[in-house]
Amino acid sequence: MVAGAKGALSKTKTPVLPKNPVEVKATQASKILDEVEERIEKVEGTGKVQTGGRELSVEEYLKRLDTADAMYESFRKSNVDVQSIAKNTGMSENRVQRIKDHLFFKEHIKEHGVGRFEADYEIAQAWDRLQKGIFKQQDIDLLNHELFESKFEGIFKTDYRTAHDRTVDSGRPWYPPEEE
Repeated sequence: MVAGAKGALSKTKTPVLPKNPVEVKATQASKILDEVEERIEKVEGTGKVQTGGRELSVEEYLKRLDTADAMYESFRKSNVDVQSIAKNTGMSENRVQRIKDHLFFKEHIKEHGVGRFEADYEIAQAWDRLQKGIFKQQDIDLLNHELFESKFEGIFKTDYRTAHDRTVDSGRPWYPPEEE
């Protein structure tokens, strides 16, 4: 075959056929498995739990779960938290009550079934600070996030994940405060 302006000759190459797709998938799966096993080896024996930005000992993680469960129960029984939070933040009692119902009482269509939200340590801490009047900006962000999410979920009769994603898309994300 003649190619180029100077008339240089080039050899014809034998075409390289794509590999068998099954072999390609098996190779990719093997590489992924190797990577996962390597990560497990790094974590095993450390006694640490990673919770999306935090690394806690297993004991601390379980302690926080127990604490959050107990705090959620106390919030459910409280008849003064809504008034306190409304007074401390300037948000109406109706809105705070809606948020409380959304977080602690209502059942939601979750990824793995229908039910109330699981207790969350950071949300419990935020709700406690809001009641005491020692809240942070992230705690106000939580109220705004949960209020919008509850309205979206109610109006559109949608699942939690969709409501949460639309809440974030609307510019109302919530990030727990950094630990001190």
